[in-house]
Amino acid sequence: MSIFKKAKNSEIPSSKWLEGKTIVFVGDSVTADTKTNFVSIILHSLAEKINVTNVSIVNSGVDSSSILDALDRLPEILSESDPEVMVIFIGINDSKIFHFINRPLIDVEVFKESYAAFLKRADVPRKRKKILINLPPLLFDQIREGDYLKDFWYWDSKLYAKYNRAIRDLAKDHDCLVADIHSVFENENKVNLFNDDGVHPNIYGHQLIANEVLKALNHLSE
Repeated sequence: MSIFKKAKNSEIPSSKWLEGKTIVFVGDSVTADTKTNFVSIILHSLAEKINVTNVSIVNSGVDSSSILDALDRLPEILSESDPEVMVIFIGINDSKIFHFINRPLIDVEVFKESYAAFLKRADVPRKRKKILINLPPLLFDQIREGDYLKDFWYWDSKLYAKYNRAIRDLAKDHDCLVADIHSVFENENKVNLFNDDGVHPNIYGHQLIANEVLKALNHLSE
């Protein structure tokens, strides 16, 4: 029996437009996860509706990646894959705050400027359809008090919200769609959606991410 929830017909009715297309997923360890994650769930869901033998899914997630890392990798991504669609899930690492300096890895203004540069350069030499995944509400208190990350870094919920606002603003300014996983996670019991570190989603969290990206892919076809 499959561990995945089967997508309803209404969830991906227009997915046939993806046949013959290349979709690149750009992100950090949540995207790069070698276990079953939202990228593989999306492919599994699409396979139930369309012929995916000629759909190219490229996972360009890299552990600990920030927007600056993604921007540095972008020329190689474009030259190797030349995707019609890009799905971008960046910001969790950028917003983490290091204890010894009490500052985030990437300041929110630098994050926004660099993300804007990424979106602009992604359209060279042609415009591509893009989905921005906003950031899930992490288990902030558990991270501060837990045994996994407390000696290295933490996240401040108010500052974290600024990165999410930046992603929403960028989507409006650059004609991108948002896969709103933040709202979906907020409406669930978040404790049940993460691994023990409070940062990386478990299979149930990845399923929710996949569902929102599939919805956004539908809208791209309109």
